[in-house]
Amino acid sequence: MPTTVGSHSVSAFSSPSNGDALDASVVKGNDNTIRTSYVAHDADPGIHVQSSLLAARPAAGTVGRKWMTTDSGSVKLWYDTGSVWEEISAPAAAAGTLTGTTLASNVVDSSLETLGTLDNLTMAGSGTANLQDGTLLRPVIKDYGETRTTPTINVGTLTLNLENGNVFGVALNANVTTLTIQNPSASGTACSFTLAFTADGTLRTVTWGASVKWAGGVAPTLTSTNGKVDIFVFTTWDAGTTWYAFTAGQNF
Repeated sequence: MPTTVGSHSVSAFSSPSNGDALDASVVKGNDNTIRTSYVAHDADPGIHVQSSLLAARPAAGTVGRKWMTTDSGSVKLWYDTGSVWEEISAPAAAAGTLTGTTLASNVVDSSLETLGTLDNLTMAGSGTANLQDGTLLRPVIKDYGETRTTPTINVGTLTLNLENGNVFGVALNANVTTLTIQNPSASGTACSFTLAFTADGTLRTVTWGASVKWAGGVAPTLTSTNGKVDIFVFTTWDAGTTWYAFTAGQNF
């Protein structure tokens, strides 16, 4: 219920913008406008933020109210959405150092922005770090794996999508008349992938397309023995305009 300034044992307020004393029956907000009453836990963003223990916070239900708590070992700011209190937090922008930090797999849509130094980051569970084609500088990589996908030949078409992984295992159970390689890196950045064909006992052919270049201009003959594997490696640095193809090994 609205009450006057005097009932809150405040004799007068001073304007936050010019220092003029105000009558005890009015409040001047942060935007320098005059309010005629003081409302407990007011939702008006121009007046104040309530501060108390978390347990003393009223039930959510008035959109725009703010509540600040300090009893959890740190200062926290909360916002009333009309149905729940949500904690207001800023991203870790321009931070100096994070040491021994763990990001659990249940942390969703979190971001670390413009960090100075990050030491000993552990991603628990099956978390994913998406650099979104950003640059990873000077890494020392230990115990890593590459995603292997198993696309199928569909009515003569084989599609290799590099966004799904850079190692492909394909059951060569039909001729490939159209080979489509999707989402290579941008021009100027080298991009490679590995393709392994497993034969089904019948001699198969692949129409590689004009973008795939083999040494001497001669494509390899594929192994036909059932269960045998041929492995090839492809590299481009012009966004897939030209793929340089190499035979890593055949008839495994």
